Amino acid sequence: MKKIKLVFHETIKVNLILDNSININNILNLYYNRMFSENRTKEILLEISVYFIPSNTATVIFDESENRFYISGPIGNFQEGTAIYLIVDYIAECLQTSYLQTTLIHSASIYSNKDNKSYLIMGEKGSGKTTLAYSMCYNYDFKIIGNDLTRIGINPKGELCTYEGSSWFTFRETAIKANSELNKFSKLFTSNSIHNNASWNNKIKLSAKELSLESYSQEAVIKKIIDIRIDPFQEKTSIKKWNNLQSTLLLHERIGRHISGQTMPFQDDNGKYLGSLPQINYMSSDKLREKIIFKMLDMNVYQTNSPSISDLSKVFINDTFN
Repeated sequence: MKKIKLVFHETIKVNLILDNSININNILNLYYNRMFSENRTKEILLEISVYFIPSNTATVIFDESENRFYISGPIGNFQEGTAIYLIVDYIAECLQTSYLQTTLIHSASIYSNKDNKSYLIMGEKGSGKTTLAYSMCYNYDFKIIGNDLTRIGINPKGELCTYEGSSWFTFRETAIKANSELNKFSKLFTSNSIHNNASWNNKIKLSAKELSLESYSQEAVIKKIIDIRIDPFQEKTSIKKWNNLQSTLLLHERIGRHISGQTMPFQDDNGKYLGSLPQINYMSSDKLREKIIFKMLDMNVYQTNSPSISDLSKVFINDTFN
C-alpha cells in the first residue's frame, strides 16, 4: 500500500491510502495544478482518511464516525488515479463548505483597487464572463479573483464576500475571433480551426500570470452582482434590477444552479458513470447555500445585456448600474 498526504484549502488534511498499482504521480500532478492557490495561513480543522480498496464492485462509502472514506472498484478502472483524485477533491470541497462556511459558485469575479471591493459576474456559458473579466483586469485597475469559479461566503459582519477563485482563464475560439483584444491568442489554436469557422467548443487555457494579470485571493466585500449577456445584435446596453416576482424566482433558480457541491457523479478514469457520490454534511451545506441566496436576493442584482465587451466595460468604469 502507498500513503500520501494532501492538504486542501489549508484546512482539510487528507491521508490517501492506495494500492501500489495506482498512479500516484498523476494524482500529485492534478493536485499541484489545481485551480486554487493556497496562500492563506489557517490551522488544520479536520483530518480524514481515504482508502482505495480493489473490488469487483464500484462503491464509495463514508464512515462519518471515523472520518473515513472507502472507494472500491476494479483496479483497471481506477489505476490512472484521475477518478480517485476527483473524488478526493469533491470530499474536501464538501467538508470545507461545512467547516469554513464558504462555497463555490460558477461565476467570474474581479477586485477593484479603487473600492477595495469585488464584483461577481454571472451568466450562461458563452455569455462573455471570461472576456469581460480579462478586459477589466487588462485595461483597468482591477485584479482577477476567479474566472469560472469563485469562493463566496458571509463574513461575521453579515456581508457577502469573495475569498478566492480559479486562477485559469479558458477562452473560447469564437470569443477570441470576435474580440480584437483577444486576437493575439488565435495562433494558439490549430491551424485547421483558424482557417475554417471558429468553433464554440475549441478552447485554450491560460493562467493569470501568462496573461500578465494580477490576481487577488483575500476577503473582499461584494459591491455588485451582475448577470451578463453579450449580444452583438443589441443596439445598446440595457441594465435592469431583478426585483419583481418573476425575476426573483428566476434569479433563485439561476443562483441555485450556479452554486456547486449539490451533487457529483461517481465515474472511473474513462468517464464511465457508476452512480452518484454520497452527500457529505448536506444539511450544513444546504443551509449555507440558502443564506447566500437570501443575501444575494437582498442585494441589487443587475441583469445586463450589451452589444460588446467594450460597451459593458464602460458601465463598470463609470459605475452606471441603476
